[in-house]
Amino acid sequence: MYKIWEGSRGVLIKQYPLIDCGYASKKSLPVKHVVDEFESLEEALKTYPGIPMEKLCAFLEVSAKSPQKKLNMFLRWMIRRDSAVDLGIWESFDRRDLIVPLDTHVCRVAHYFKLTDAETFSLKNARQITVALAEVFPDDPCLGDFALFGLGVNGEI
Repeated sequence: MYKIWEGSRGVLIKQYPLIDCGYASKKSLPVKHVVDEFESLEEALKTYPGIPMEKLCAFLEVSAKSPQKKLNMFLRWMIRRDSAVDLGIWESFDRRDLIVPLDTHVCRVAHYFKLTDAETFSLKNARQITVALAEVFPDDPCLGDFALFGLGVNGEI
């Protein structure tokens, strides 16, 4: 049940494994919906309200009230352009609307630098960190994610 779409850079993307890995309820009915009615997952998400994370959560029928690290990481890969690690093949969404993928390292380092007032793994914290990074990188707040993650994973902080 996998369909491959060609992205704007000529990159072939299998978009369904993410959805089949436990995110979709009702035995992947959202996947069938995309295959039957839309040209791509990007087109399907445009029919939902909110920022990209809220759209993807609504599509997958999962909570948009938790940090959803994997979903935010996926969205970052698909939306951010001009990056060595992000594909940037979706053109319908703005990278300013992304939320930093929150993991242990990012959370700890962000708290150390007082970008957030608590070292808790929550959507509130992910949003606070994103807002703080937007002060430095207003056009691309997730750009700061690499620095925070790197400092944390390398044990420097």
